Amino acid sequence: MAEYTNAAFEQKPKRRIWLRWASGAVVLLVVLGVAYSAYWSAASDTARAAIDDWIKAQQESGLIIKQGAIEVAGFPLSIRFTFDNLSIRATDSPRWAWAAERIVASARPWSPLNVEIDLGQSHQFSFETEEAIHATREPADMMRDVNVTANLATLILKFGASIDFFSLSAHDARVDVEDVSGSGGASLIDLVYDRHRNPEGPTVSFFSRDLALPLPALENLGLGTVFDEFGADITITGPLLPGPIDESVAAWRDGGGALELKRIRLRWGDLIADADGAIALDETMHPIGALTAHVLGLSKTISQLADAGVLSPKEAAIARITISLLSKTSRSGRVDLPISAQFGKLYLGAVPVAEIPPLQLRPGRPLRVPN
Repeated sequence: MAEYTNAAFEQKPKRRIWLRWASGAVVLLVVLGVAYSAYWSAASDTARAAIDDWIKAQQESGLIIKQGAIEVAGFPLSIRFTFDNLSIRATDSPRWAWAAERIVASARPWSPLNVEIDLGQSHQFSFETEEAIHATREPADMMRDVNVTANLATLILKFGASIDFFSLSAHDARVDVEDVSGSGGASLIDLVYDRHRNPEGPTVSFFSRDLALPLPALENLGLGTVFDEFGADITITGPLLPGPIDESVAAWRDGGGALELKRIRLRWGDLIADADGAIALDETMHPIGALTAHVLGLSKTISQLADAGVLSPKEAAIARITISLLSKTSRSGRVDLPISAQFGKLYLGAVPVAEIPPLQLRPGRPLRVPN
């Protein structure tokens, strides 16, 4: 008797197993999707409550905060808050105010302590002038307005016990100050604060390109008012505690506080300089410290200062002779200059070249530092 099999009957169990797995996977995805949606909703509600609590706390401390609609979006990969017409104003002296048309803050639901903020393109600041602070009459008309614009400005915050890290990056930034001729700005500004980068203390890094400073003192030098590049890494060592700023800085000085300066970089026309060193404060609040600067284009810069009338021909000649005696010059023309500050004077080598005024801080101003 012939034997045969029915292939259709043999495949049914396999198909049923596959269907069970597929059904189970679909159910699992649905459950995970519902659970994630609930998690995203709870996380966004928690973030919104934290924002409301912060606004309430600032208002209780005397700040006036106003905002338009707050939009919550970004599901599923981020939690994004959009603030329209946001403004903050301080009514106590020194008075100040800030306003922006739109701010967008976002974070990943699984990393809520890392926040990225799109600062928008336009900000308006107002500051109370020194005359207003010391005036006996109501200084209602003694606020100075500052308008800041940028094609792209981004702030990144990373929170731990407090703010552990932040970076501010701005492209094509422009600053217009009321009653000040000309405008400042830069094609690029990068500012970074990192509490943990250096074990000696928090580090602040600054870098700028095409930095324009409309200052008459710069215009008179004949070197131009635009720095091609300028930046530095500054590590703050020593205990810097909150409180009145004059008392906090004095305590920081007495506790051995100093600023370690690394990778100071200046590109200004023909002048190219790099430097490293450290600065502290003496008992009279004068800067004290030492730097080693490596400079290219110094001779041409002295000539430019002479052409602008800043130096007389005799002073230019003396400057060249002094620098040649106090510094080392490499074959490439790089000049190594020892620069120091002590006893209220600035020194090139052992020769005093300028007076340095003491640091003056207004008593009572609060200093706030991260915990």
